[in-house]
Amino acid sequence: MIYEVTVQNVGDKDGSEVVMVYSKPPDGVSGAHAKQVIGLERVFAAAGKSNKVRFSFNACKSLAIVDTTGYKVFPSGVHKITVGDGGLLFFVRVSFNH
Repeated sequence: MIYEVTVQNVGDKDGSEVVMVYSKPPDGVSGAHAKQVIGLERVFAAAGKSNKVRFSFNACKSLAIVDTTGYKVFPSGVHKITVGDGGLLFFVRVSFNH
């Protein structure tokens, strides 16, 4: 999975920001975390300018959870990927065919 987001500095001073990306497992997964950090990147933007940040994720590693017995599992369903405080949201559907 590859995502690219644009970070815009709307202020009047140069600055940097840490862009954090979270995953939330499908609804109804018992004992799952509320969300987990799956990526972060510091980006600099001059005053009034913007920069792009690219994130690349391995779905099996980034969307997996550890169950109550300590095993890593990859739940099927719709995973939510949020960037920052949730203003940008992506959905990833995981399904298994037998």
